[in-house]
Amino acid sequence: MVGDSAQLFIVLIDGQGAHISLGLQLENHRVIVTQIASKLGGLKKAKEYLSKCLYYVNIGSNDYLNNYFLPEYYPTSTIYTPEQYAEALIDELILNLQVLHQIGARKFSLNGLGLVGCIPQAITLRGKNGSSTCVEEDNKAVLLFDDKLRSLVDKLNKEFIDSKFVFVDQAMIKSENYPMLKEIYKLNIKFDQCDYGFHFRYEGYDKSVLRS
Repeated sequence: MVGDSAQLFIVLIDGQGAHISLGLQLENHRVIVTQIASKLGGLKKAKEYLSKCLYYVNIGSNDYLNNYFLPEYYPTSTIYTPEQYAEALIDELILNLQVLHQIGARKFSLNGLGLVGCIPQAITLRGKNGSSTCVEEDNKAVLLFDDKLRSLVDKLNKEFIDSKFVFVDQAMIKSENYPMLKEIYKLNIKFDQCDYGFHFRYEGYDKSVLRS
């Protein structure tokens, strides 16, 4: 599992990034693979074992929320257009997925990004003064990444016939869970704080976000 505590790109731009890069996570994984090979009796058996595992890759949110959308701290948004940034992230992701394949991974779940412009952090930092609506600009930027990731999954399934890649559309899943998000650019979504989570109100639809 590659979680979103990592970032694909921020370490390439600013070595002081607080999160662990995907590349470093893979280096740590190599150590684990070596230990597995030692226990199973060789690298070949380790790869056979790993080929049965599902690699859940949920990556990219930090690259936007804690880098691209923070121009006061990082110059990324002045260097890359949203289209170019999404492409750069995908290019970096491809390299890391190839490394995972070389290690022995064969089953991949690649998660798209959610509608990050609707989270409290985005609304607080980048929303209009006094407004509680989603930040449309942020959502459009991450959806570019999602579109490219979806196309990448199709490409990888054709290129690596011994593997299976699946794209998980997080934005759509959340839209299905919360109907008011289906037409995100047309809606006026209101957020209220509630215990340990946030509360949505939209045209009679009233529900707290499920929280762990």
